[in-house]
Amino acid sequence: MKGEPLLCLEDNPAEAVARAQAAIRGGGTVVFPTDTVYGLLAGVDSPAAYREIYELKMRPAGKPMALLIASGSTLVKEAVKVLAPFESEAKQFLSGELTIVLSSDKLASLPGSVARVQPGPVGMRIPAHRYLQELLAAAGGMLWATSANRSGGPPASTAAMVEAWLESLDEPPTLVVLARTPLEGTASSVVELRGGRLIHVRQAHGDEQ
Repeated sequence: MKGEPLLCLEDNPAEAVARAQAAIRGGGTVVFPTDTVYGLLAGVDSPAAYREIYELKMRPAGKPMALLIASGSTLVKEAVKVLAPFESEAKQFLSGELTIVLSSDKLASLPGSVARVQPGPVGMRIPAHRYLQELLAAAGGMLWATSANRSGGPPASTAAMVEAWLESLDEPPTLVVLARTPLEGTASSVVELRGGRLIHVRQAHGDEQ
């Protein structure tokens, strides 16, 4: 490892959440376990951290990121209202199984900072992970998120995979939080609402997000 701040989630979850929130508040990037794969996170009020994610991952500039959102946020209520005609997908969205992509004009509570760095439709998911939900609540209810790996490669589902990726970086993320047990390892399915229809963009699998 190259000396980046690193914590084990199970050792002290409260400290891990607090330090991750502090790093995000300070405009940094954070690796954190999710219910699917390891996520690379940034605050929605930090354009610099948003850009840093692209640099860390060597991610194509035109490939949008999604938001992870807190389960009790106003955004969830707005999204569920839009999904009312699609009962099955609404249930999957609420359980964390589905990322939905919606036009920003359907989301009145979406901060202007989101559209300024990434205009157009935005993907959202509610992670089913206790400590990530605590971090989201502490960070204002939403965070930019993508998988913690080099773009085009498999997303990390184990601490060892994260560590191997970190070794390849010239500059590490601000904070890395790892878990002792492997994560599920399957990224969520993605659907987009277009013209009143839900279009499947990606089925659940392990590809990079």
